[in-house]
Amino acid sequence: MLAAGATAAGIIAALGCAHGLLGTAGHRPPSADPSDAAGRSGAQFAPSLVGKPYRDLRRHTNHALGQVSGLDVSPDGRSLLFSSTADGPAPNLYLKDLNGAAVVRKTSGRASDIHPRFSPDGRWIAFASNRDGNYDIWIIPAEGAGGAEQVTASPDDDVRPAWSPDGRKLALCRFSPSHGWNLWILDRVDQSAVELGPGLYPDWSPTGEWIAFQKPSEREPYWYGLWIIRPDGSEVRQVVLGDGFGAIEPSWSPAGDLLAFTAINKGTPAFGSAGAAKIWVVAPSHGKMYQITDGPEPDAAPAWGLGGRIYFTSRRDGAEAVFSLVPPEVEG
Repeated sequence: MLAAGATAAGIIAALGCAHGLLGTAGHRPPSADPSDAAGRSGAQFAPSLVGKPYRDLRRHTNHALGQVSGLDVSPDGRSLLFSSTADGPAPNLYLKDLNGAAVVRKTSGRASDIHPRFSPDGRWIAFASNRDGNYDIWIIPAEGAGGAEQVTASPDDDVRPAWSPDGRKLALCRFSPSHGWNLWILDRVDQSAVELGPGLYPDWSPTGEWIAFQKPSEREPYWYGLWIIRPDGSEVRQVVLGDGFGAIEPSWSPAGDLLAFTAINKGTPAFGSAGAAKIWVVAPSHGKMYQITDGPEPDAAPAWGLGGRIYFTSRRDGAEAVFSLVPPEVEG
């Protein structure tokens, strides 16, 4: 289990491996912002409409990927972007043509390059790397072999960048030994940085209205739940509150009305065997949740693509690979 009060080195290792994020049982997390209580809906969301059928399951990678540390799809739907230990012990970034077999290695070396994300125009890739000592945010061109730009240089660890829809800002999560994990927004134009409060794994909605993230409960066993916050920090809402399961790795749909996420349980009938990770979808407007993957192997790291497809990692064929499917219609 991933403890809410874990050290930066330990938690980044777990963050790098999608299947390592099991929950938050263990140590008490940092105190939440008191304003969070006012932003809660008060609903205890429970799984509903479990097992609705998905369509058109596809496998997109042929060789074993090792440990996958982030997954994304280009805005034009042509390329798959992921971090993987396929070629060595340190994770590096790879681009794959979704309509072919070609795979391009974007980074190399002994540093760990994780959590890659395409910019909204598809021209740039933001990612986290410890190539300069600790984890900072870097940017490289999506095409060609241009130089890397270091975006943050904090003594603390910065991971999981998420672009604003206009490409001007980046949301990220930063670990401070004194304050734990917090969300930050960096403006790339004026270099200003604003702290939003406790949280991890931000994902900026395509409409620009919300940033989704995960945060541990303040009650034992401290399972992660999903939250959304306004980019100016003016409103905070909890959209998934797990009872016996952790909700992690939120990913907005292209329309900004749904969140895909990984749910990991402690062994309940709704999820199957203990520790099983599955991809679910939630509609933040009404809180209904839908399980869209099944089977004995863990599924994680959801990312939306064109046509409503959800891409994810799975070991269902015996080795880590990237798959996609078309989820069922989410009813209002």
